[in-house]
Amino acid sequence: MINNTHTVAFLPGWGFSASIWHAVAKKMPVAFTPYFCELPKPPLSPYTPDTLIALVEELNDNLPENTTLVGWSLGGLLATLLCKHFPEKYKKLILVASTPTFTGNDHHISVQHQVVKQFQREARNNLEKLLQKFMHLVLPQTEKTSPKHPLHMHLLSTSRQENLLFYLELLIQTDLHRCLSGLTLPTLQIYGSEDNILPRTCAARLTGIHAQATTHLIHGAGHAPFFSHLPEFLHHFLPFLERPL
Repeated sequence: MINNTHTVAFLPGWGFSASIWHAVAKKMPVAFTPYFCELPKPPLSPYTPDTLIALVEELNDNLPENTTLVGWSLGGLLATLLCKHFPEKYKKLILVASTPTFTGNDHHISVQHQVVKQFQREARNNLEKLLQKFMHLVLPQTEKTSPKHPLHMHLLSTSRQENLLFYLELLIQTDLHRCLSGLTLPTLQIYGSEDNILPRTCAARLTGIHAQATTHLIHGAGHAPFFSHLPEFLHHFLPFLERPL
């Protein structure tokens, strides 16, 4: 258990380790202590809503009071659920390239259902190839990947196939529209204009769903704006982090 009143907890997206947040954490003022939350190992049983809540409770048990949560993509879903189920514990929420539903009926804010289903099939057949494909999708269209690209060091091991399949199912099943709109804590939402995964209409459509949220779009950035456009990301991230409640 961490004992710090200025903890900033970073949650990764699908397929990546929380180490992907290291560059952002290094730029935080010394008054803030980073904590890197790896996605919990799911149980052997299939995905169910109860299993999801158990994972959220496990994450919550390792975090102190007054933590600021920073969730990227899939990590944003878990961060949102933490704030819903433990509303008195968390003081700020930062969502990056995240949406309350990745495969819902609202195609302005969700990925096409068949795309995620295809990911599930590819994860079973050739997980290494899928991770490389996904890494390419995370970057802006103008940026090319290579075997030595810095993103490679943050990819999860292919030995975690069952974990990755479980979290793909979580992406398909989870819809947090009502949950997000009901939050009352200060929230920052950051998106990239060249996101290859979320629809281009996502940022504009989500503006206003959460009354306490401030939304920014980083032009030229992809699905991981904190990685490809760090200075622009920090321009929005740091003032919000340091803003008094």
